[in-house]
Amino acid sequence: MGINLAPPPKGHVFQLLMKSILYSKASLKRIEERDRGEGTLRDGYTTSQIPQHTTACWEHGKPDIGLRSSLDFLLGHHCLMRLGNRLGAELPDCFMLDVPTEGSKPDGQVSHDRDYTTKAFVILMDQGKTNTHGRMEYGGAFRNKDVKMCVVSALAFFLFYRWQVEGKEKTPNFGSSSHWYSTKIIRRSADQSSQSLSDNTAREQTKRMYIKCGIKATAVTHLPRQTAVKHAANLLVSDPDVRYPGPLPVPWECYY
Repeated sequence: MGINLAPPPKGHVFQLLMKSILYSKASLKRIEERDRGEGTLRDGYTTSQIPQHTTACWEHGKPDIGLRSSLDFLLGHHCLMRLGNRLGAELPDCFMLDVPTEGSKPDGQVSHDRDYTTKAFVILMDQGKTNTHGRMEYGGAFRNKDVKMCVVSALAFFLFYRWQVEGKEKTPNFGSSSHWYSTKIIRRSADQSSQSLSDNTAREQTKRMYIKCGIKATAVTHLPRQTAVKHAANLLVSDPDVRYPGPLPVPWECYY
């Protein structure tokens, strides 16, 4: 209506102000001699630090938190899952898939022999930050020869602890969908197995594990997914293959 005669707020002066702030921050980092590798491509962890993280989780005073943190970390690394996908995942989202062309076979056995067919752990991701319309996306992994790097064993140990050792959460009745379809993989607590762990709790517990095993990075919950992509790139996996949201993600071939 032409009533407000003031210039647009994001004009030339605003741009100069933003440049001045960015310049001041960069200068301050140099004056304070901060680690220049922080927040760069060096952020992350090496493959050898993954078993160290698992060890730190197993040595945690509370097995529930330790085993849960280990599983959360490995799901992000091997299945390239975002935090929202990991916390929202439920038991019915998980299944096994025969992959006859992968893995080693004993002498005299053919690749399609079901007794020796390699099986993959697959997890469905049909909801999350970048998928709000139920598009079918999958993450997956094979068993790893190193138990401390294996997401399949991390899941097995956590479920075994919950249902056989802890004695607080009842073993689901798989004869009826209503008894187990709402069971979270990364549960909130023994009394709230159908409730997701909060983002803040996951972030704080992840930070503590990083400090304990010597992982230094600015990212926290997104770090496993971020670093796994770097590892895939170092193994010459193409960018389209890493991004591929189909039933057989190529990163399986990178780590196993």
